[in-house]
Amino acid sequence: MQLFCDVIDECGFIDLFFIGSQFTWQKHFVDGHSTWEGLNRGLANNDWFMQFAGTKIQHLSSNALDHFPLWIILDGLEIPSINKPFRFEEMWLSDRGCTNVIEAVWTSYEEADPSNKVIKKIKKCGKEQQDWNQKHFGNVRRELEKKRKLLREVKEEAMRTGVNFQVRELKKEIDELMDKEYRMWFQRSKVLWAVNGDKNSKLFHCHATQRKRKNSILRIRKADGEWSSDMEQVTETLITYF
Repeated sequence: MQLFCDVIDECGFIDLFFIGSQFTWQKHFVDGHSTWEGLNRGLANNDWFMQFAGTKIQHLSSNALDHFPLWIILDGLEIPSINKPFRFEEMWLSDRGCTNVIEAVWTSYEEADPSNKVIKKIKKCGKEQQDWNQKHFGNVRRELEKKRKLLREVKEEAMRTGVNFQVRELKKEIDELMDKEYRMWFQRSKVLWAVNGDKNSKLFHCHATQRKRKNSILRIRKADGEWSSDMEQVTETLITYF
């Protein structure tokens, strides 16, 4: 440990300020006791610190790892918020309520031109599913944040009492929510992002192109069994079928 401190002094590293728990490593044992340590830290030399003087490090919580990840927030780097379009979440299929919402909307009467009826029902279905998700299914990321906040409070209690049973129970609940979150992000990526990361933009561009080609309807078989590539006939066939 002394050699490590000597290297820090020799290189002129400065310990950056952090936000969050003072501990960055944890171990919970089945007999009920736990161990916490402050092992991980962020360091920078004087030149870097002067250029990014407002930089902060946030100690994030982790349910899967013993070590807490460190999130470095550079000074002046703000991510703007945007309005996201509606997306159907594959994880909703695990709840019967999703199917009920779709069936109710699709079987409802809609006063509209036949060519616009399908589009209107799709839009209405999306709105109803968003409402159902907020009221019943719940926002996974919001629930995860609540559980993680509660976990931090329970950990503090465990440090005082030496009993970690509530910690282990909450970690199980977070595991279930993380599984739903994984399915959500896997749906968005459509490829193994966890394996490939952002190392190969050409790969993901290729996958996006393949998805576009796969989702394009270039021809369709009509009710009489004949194939047609005329876009008007393709549209008419789809409207008639649905």
